[in-house]
Amino acid sequence: MLRILLLLFICNAVNAQVTSSGPDPFYLVYFKDKALHNSIDSMPPLSSRSLERRVKQCIALSESDYPVSGKYVKKIIQCEIKIMAESRWLNAVVINATVVQLSELLILPFVKNIYPLVNHGCKNAEVRSIPDMGLYSSDEQIKMLGLHHMHASGFTGKGKLIAVFDNGFSNVNKLNAYQIIFKEKRMVATRNFVNPGLSVFETGSDGEHGARVFSLLAALMPPNFIGAAYDASFALAVSEDVSKEGLLEEINWLLAAEWADSLGADIISSSLGYATKFTYGSDHTYAEMDGKTTIVSKAATFAASKGILVVNAAGNDGSNPWMYISAPADADSCLAVGAVNVNGIYAGFSSIGPTFDERVKPDIAAMGAGTVTLSPAGYLRPGNGTSFACPLIAGFAACLWQTNNSVRNMELFNIIKESGNNAIYPDFHTGWGIPSAVIAYKNLNKTDLPQSLPVLDNILTIIPNPVSQNFLIRFYFMGEPTNGEIIFYNGLAEQIEKHTVKLHTGNNYFSFSRHDLQLVKGLYMVQLIGVNQPLSIKNKILVQD
Repeated sequence: MLRILLLLFICNAVNAQVTSSGPDPFYLVYFKDKALHNSIDSMPPLSSRSLERRVKQCIALSESDYPVSGKYVKKIIQCEIKIMAESRWLNAVVINATVVQLSELLILPFVKNIYPLVNHGCKNAEVRSIPDMGLYSSDEQIKMLGLHHMHASGFTGKGKLIAVFDNGFSNVNKLNAYQIIFKEKRMVATRNFVNPGLSVFETGSDGEHGARVFSLLAALMPPNFIGAAYDASFALAVSEDVSKEGLLEEINWLLAAEWADSLGADIISSSLGYATKFTYGSDHTYAEMDGKTTIVSKAATFAASKGILVVNAAGNDGSNPWMYISAPADADSCLAVGAVNVNGIYAGFSSIGPTFDERVKPDIAAMGAGTVTLSPAGYLRPGNGTSFACPLIAGFAACLWQTNNSVRNMELFNIIKESGNNAIYPDFHTGWGIPSAVIAYKNLNKTDLPQSLPVLDNILTIIPNPVSQNFLIRFYFMGEPTNGEIIFYNGLAEQIEKHTVKLHTGNNYFSFSRHDLQLVKGLYMVQLIGVNQPLSIKNKILVQD
């Protein structure tokens, strides 16, 4: 059922730790109400950032924002039934129970219905991990979307919180490419819904998929690799258990989405899908791909209703008997991402539409064939899958949203679609096509994307570039005079030089010698950071003989 959309097939369990080790099956118990009464006037368990997101988008608090009734939970526990998880959106709990215990539940007046989450048998998932020492670059996948223009103008996802759901994020906490995230405290939260005893970074080979997906959003390994929204903040959730597949994984996705909502996430990036090949239980049918039947599609719709932009991979079944998109990509408020190759041509493995109710899906597409990723071992290597197209679009959305914080999630959803190169005649293969950052920016802000100095205060220019001997770094600063630091990094993202500089209002020029810096032939990254204020901008330097 749950399939990680890269040709790595995976699965999972549920919240606190819903594993399948117990002797009894799992059930989803829906309640008739929340017994809120006057408590609706109290504040739900949401962070200030989550509440602010609702205010910005004019979304009122509703009953779905409040937890399930503690009184009802207590009565179930009194029946000696273990509650494994609670969902405020579905107003339901997941339990592990016997048939006798179920009969006791059915007579309780507050129980609406009970849905079985069939649990039997499991198998190991297939994991393909082949180290690749080739020389690769993220340039093509970034340029295809026009993100290099966004980055050059200082729009790098800063201030946006992206929640990523996957099967683990091995070594993300160790690789140099991510250290700036931890240093700047932009790793807001992590949670392992499958095995709470393990860090999301310690899932071994199981976490390769998630690590590679995350790299497309966040890795910074100049000059060869730059994530689509490398300055954003992140929340990482493990919702996939690679040992089995079943409906419990959809419950995990739901719980992760509720968690992301409570944190105040702006965007959910999920490279997971639910359709066929369940280890246990019945596969979904095409008739269920209507955007409102599966648990996970309902969860995606709930998330969107709370102001979150939900971005999900379409699936990798384009050349399989099941060729259609999988849930939750079928949800009408979920931005479903298909895959194209480096030439912008539809990739044959990418799942197609329409949905069962004949809506066009996927919505848009990005590079998912030959996409360059960073592996947990620290190597750049290409891979295929809508799994990789999805985070590129999530990063695209974060950069675009940064340019205009007043826009609502579904307004942004439509602006992204309408910027696609197939927007006039959307089809069932790539939907509205490959979005354009330049077009989307103009449609959103009613003006052209700024490209020239000194329009913004966050552009570094290297003169000349490529560099052979001496060179200048030019920076236009719009703030009050302050101190800064210019830091040089090599291709492994290792710091090699740091210089303290004084910044004044207007153009600043700093002179350097390639030989004094001991820069051998190759690509480097230069970063200017503020000492006493939040300033961080970067650019590449090519050194040649």
